[in-house]
Amino acid sequence: MSGRGSARGVLAIMGSGETAPAMAKVHRALLDRLGPDSGPVVVVDTPYGFQENADDLSRRISAYFAESVGRDAVVATYRSRGVDGLTTATALARIGEARYAMAGPGSPSYALRHWVEGPIPAALEGILASGGALTMASAAALTLGVVTVPVYEIYKVGARHPRPRGRPHGGRHPPLRQRRGRQSRHPLLLPRRAPTADPRGAAP
Repeated sequence: MSGRGSARGVLAIMGSGETAPAMAKVHRALLDRLGPDSGPVVVVDTPYGFQENADDLSRRISAYFAESVGRDAVVATYRSRGVDGLTTATALARIGEARYAMAGPGSPSYALRHWVEGPIPAALEGILASGGALTMASAAALTLGVVTVPVYEIYKVGARHPRPRGRPHGGRHPPLRQRRGRQSRHPLLLPRRAPTADPRGAAP
């Protein structure tokens, strides 16, 4: 993924299993590209910020990187756009210093609700622009397309939703900026209304 200037960042997309034992070598390969002085992995907790076990998830992800990947991890805590200024500034500082960051499990629609038109997209984009690596996995990976699905709302809570309608947000996604002279292939659309659950009751 090209960034501004001559720097080239790496955008890694993982469908799921970002903390599985088999994925440790993928994380190590990404970190090896950045060199030995790449610092700690920065985990963005927004996608799972609504969960009651968010603190436990952060501890488990940090432990995974320490024990399975061999790198320390710190959490950039931004669980909602309503957090206080100090929490926001701390999260942005950690992302701004990151050479490797990851966002993963949780709800894609929740993440978008709190990322769109907020400070996190530009911060994540900055990692790629400076030649770093960004992994978008599980729920976070589902924020990379044109529309996303409210997985938790439908399959965990049982909410019912009408058909989707999207609206553009400047043709940009957290790690993907609109290219000069043409529209981005991946404009960020946050559905005004989330998709209807499969009437047959099948899981995604």
